[in-house]
Amino acid sequence: QIGGHLEAMDPVLALPVVELCLPRLEQLDTADATDLLADLRRFALHNRHLSVFEFALLKRVEQQIRPLPPVLQRHALEDRAQPVAVLVHALLAHGSHDPDALPEHYHRLMRTHWVDPPPLPVLGADPLATLDRALRPLRALDAGGQRKLLALCARTVESDGVLHIREYELLRVIAGLLACPLPLLQGVNPA
Repeated sequence: QIGGHLEAMDPVLALPVVELCLPRLEQLDTADATDLLADLRRFALHNRHLSVFEFALLKRVEQQIRPLPPVLQRHALEDRAQPVAVLVHALLAHGSHDPDALPEHYHRLMRTHWVDPPPLPVLGADPLATLDRALRPLRALDAGGQRKLLALCARTVESDGVLHIREYELLRVIAGLLACPLPLLQGVNPA
C-alpha cells in the first residue's frame, strides 16, 4: 500500500520522505548498515548512470548511518576556494543558465568572497564524482564558513530564478554534510 502512494507522489517530496526515515536507519547495526549502503549503491548504479537524486539519496543515507569522524581543525571559507569553486560550478551547471554565460555567473558569485577567485573548474566526465571529492574538505569549515557557504549556495541556486529539483537535492546534501538547516530559497519550481 505504501509503495503505491510513494510511486504516485510528487518527485519533489522524494528526498524529504527519505529524510523522514533516516532516524530509523541509525538503529541498524554496522553489518546491516553496510549491507544497506551496498544494496543502495548497486540499485543506483544498475543502469551505469548516477542521477542527481541517486547521488543525493546515497550521500544523505551515508551521512546518517556512517557518520564521519569529528573534525579536529576548522577552517575559514576563504581557505577553501578550490572546493567551493567546484561546488558553485556544479550548482550552476544543474540550473537553467545558458552554458555560455556560466563563467560570468561563476565569477560574479565567487567574487562575493574572493577578490581573485580560482578559474572556472572543469567538472570532467563524472561531475558528481568531482563534486563528491570537493565536498570532503568543506566538512572542516568553521561556523562562520558554514553560514557563508550555505548563503553562497542559496544565491547560486537562485541566480537563474528557477528552483530545479536537482539543485534542491544537491543543496540538501550540502546542508546535511555541514549538519546545518537548509536555507530558505526564493525560486520558482518549474512545472
